[in-house]
Amino acid sequence: MLLSSGAIAGGRSGGTALAWMNTLNQLQNGRTSTVIVPRGFDIDLKQRVKCGLTSVSPDPICSACGSERRAARLSDVLSELLQLHKTKIEILNGAAAEQLLKVGGMGGWLRQPSGGVF
Repeated sequence: MLLSSGAIAGGRSGGTALAWMNTLNQLQNGRTSTVIVPRGFDIDLKQRVKCGLTSVSPDPICSACGSERRAARLSDVLSELLQLHKTKIEILNGAAAEQLLKVGGMGGWLRQPSGGVF
């Protein structure tokens, strides 16, 4: 699967998320139906001990829930996040993986809004 300019610009009718931080945020907010990653892609993160939200913030304490943040790797938390939010994963190899790395390392197809404002 190569990423076409159409996929990057709009993709499926629900839209797309590009770049690992945006995709991670969309996933944690339940907005991603499918996460797309190159095989072997991994990054250092911080996960909040109490609420479980994951980010790269260097702050030792979460400003939202007041809990400590612990070191984590994307590979350590991704499976749990996918299950929690009922999200699929596509793992890319070859040229498609290289192309995704050039545009942020991780992407996703966003869920279609179910009526009302999204």
